[in-house]
Amino acid sequence: MGRWELREDHKYAVVRQVKSNEAAWQDFVEMSGLRCSMVVHYRVSSTRCDVAIDAYFPQLRVRRGDPRGYSHVRFDGDLVSTGRTVLWGGKPVEWSQWTLVQVLFDGILRFIYVGPREQDRLEKQFFPSRRRALVCQRWVGDPSQMSELVLSPEELLAGICEWKEGSQTVQIYRISGTPGRSSAGAALFGTTNGNVRVAFDIDDEYAERCDFIQHITSRRMVLKSPERMIDVMFGLAKIRATESVFESSLCSTESKRGLVHSPGGGMFYCGVWANDQAEYACPFFPHVIHPHANDLDTILLEAAKNSLITLTRYPGRSLDTVPYSVEIEGEYIGQLDRGDAAMFAYGASEFALRSGDQNFALALLPHIERCLRYVKSRVHPSLGVVISDSDELEGRYPTGSMNLSTSCLSFAAIESTRRLQAALSRKSIDEQDNLQSLCGGIHRYFGTCVRGVDTFAYCDDEPRLRGWICLPLCFGIGLDRTNTTLTALFDESFGLWQREHGISVAAHANDFWDRETLYALRSAFLVGDAEKSLTWLLSFTEARLLGGHVPYALEEESRGAQLSAESALYCRIVIEGMLGYRALDFNRFSLTPNIPHSWNFLRLENFSTQGYVVDVDVTRTGSIAYSVSVTAAQGTQSVDILYPGSVVFSVSDYTQGWHIPSDDLRKEEALSYFKPYCERNQQLCIHFSGFKSNLAWEM
Repeated sequence: MGRWELREDHKYAVVRQVKSNEAAWQDFVEMSGLRCSMVVHYRVSSTRCDVAIDAYFPQLRVRRGDPRGYSHVRFDGDLVSTGRTVLWGGKPVEWSQWTLVQVLFDGILRFIYVGPREQDRLEKQFFPSRRRALVCQRWVGDPSQMSELVLSPEELLAGICEWKEGSQTVQIYRISGTPGRSSAGAALFGTTNGNVRVAFDIDDEYAERCDFIQHITSRRMVLKSPERMIDVMFGLAKIRATESVFESSLCSTESKRGLVHSPGGGMFYCGVWANDQAEYACPFFPHVIHPHANDLDTILLEAAKNSLITLTRYPGRSLDTVPYSVEIEGEYIGQLDRGDAAMFAYGASEFALRSGDQNFALALLPHIERCLRYVKSRVHPSLGVVISDSDELEGRYPTGSMNLSTSCLSFAAIESTRRLQAALSRKSIDEQDNLQSLCGGIHRYFGTCVRGVDTFAYCDDEPRLRGWICLPLCFGIGLDRTNTTLTALFDESFGLWQREHGISVAAHANDFWDRETLYALRSAFLVGDAEKSLTWLLSFTEARLLGGHVPYALEEESRGAQLSAESALYCRIVIEGMLGYRALDFNRFSLTPNIPHSWNFLRLENFSTQGYVVDVDVTRTGSIAYSVSVTAAQGTQSVDILYPGSVVFSVSDYTQGWHIPSDDLRKEEALSYFKPYCERNQQLCIHFSGFKSNLAWEM
């Protein structure tokens, strides 16, 4: 495995020591702000480092009608031109006498150099501005050891490139920042108005980036577990999941541009996708948005809502569905049916329930319901599964006319919408029949023996095992095939799992899209042996956090793009996998914890749910026994349970929690745990308590 390590004196960071005798190596990392994104490529060879910056300014369009037509420039070398602008003790730095000793990433990419004397240290930092179209580099010296570090006189502005698009001129400049007492900086700046003499303070930009990192890693949904490596990746994943928010004319008002969450990755900006935003990211966002909002909470809440709203404003392949993407400020609308109606209905329902915002839920519900009408219209009349053109891989692999992914997401969408409709006191028409019918269709059509394993086929004419066979387990379908499906997924002899890469799209294809691994790991904790699941999670975490390309989950391994929503999926392994979290309505949530036998505790601090902030503690009290506590300002609820039991908590009533034992309990006995408090929603509670069953109990 790689040579990256956890930084012992830094809570959320990875570091790599640079040695003069090691072979050259290279990597890249993406960082984003509201008006820019940057991918920093670096190559380290014999204690020296070459850097190139891909700077993206998504709001500055240079080609109309092109989904990738935003301004992009690659800048090779340092923005602050070393040797000419960085002075040490009043003299230009002689770089032949300085040695690169460390590369560190903590949300800011840092290169640490040591000078001729051991106490002489310089740090080169790369980061985006949080609010401005500035891609920044900063040199800083150690103020306790240096004599001075100043910026030598040079041209304030240096034109990098220019495009003309109609009557508009897009310009990218290199500008120098105001030097601090111990720092010097420069940035790439994008503009269209010609007023390029922008004054900026590099120290202020650095401080704002640091404040964002500190806020999201240490004050929002903080994981504490016995495995520090998982805690660190969880913390860094929150950075990537929440930083990829951009100002956009989508959902803009007369006074300001709107905000949307976008995947990033050097290709996907100022647009939304049904899978990345609705399905992957939006169910995650309510857990890092606090009700007593500061500026970051407001930004994230607006971006999440706008991402869903945007998908409802444009037609898909029919008026009853949503497009798979809305790109370049609405100029490109993706209309291939990848199961996007199900993706949207599932993600939007989960966001509405988890955020606890009933007004927004009411606004979303008609769009969710029309998507479900579309899903039902696409159910094959005799086979009982859902027809679609493709899946989210858009034809890269066989999908037939009916694929497992679309049908499973449709099942999840119907189930989540049922909970939302009940929470809003809206009548659910025949949803139970639809659930049972679709579940039966998935069993009959996809449930089969593939390569000697009793699991699920993916589609017609696909003889291989596929990574998405994890989806039935994730959504509580076909749990009689749990052990065999997990074996097919994680036993390397079947060709899907490789411990340094994750789960391949298809057996022996060696094509790794992390979304499938992340769903599989969540499924493994939901329904499988937690200790085995931990082994698989640690292997994947080590590969992504400390391996050859760090520190985030990837879209696909071959390209290495660190898309934002994949990091949200990593966090959801803990939330929905280990803790078994599920929002039952706007006031209650349930937990079905399944933590590894080697762990005595799991704690999630400052966890937002349904408009409240709580601390969740799971403490092992026996081999299958837990004490589960939820603490908020109102007090603490604590319940002892036996796995696979669930516990329901009310966020507004801290007088009690309810323990629902495992699914061999009779319906009448289970109901007694909820009366009289939740009589209106008996069906929902019992539905979740039977999650370990093939089909949940229904009233």
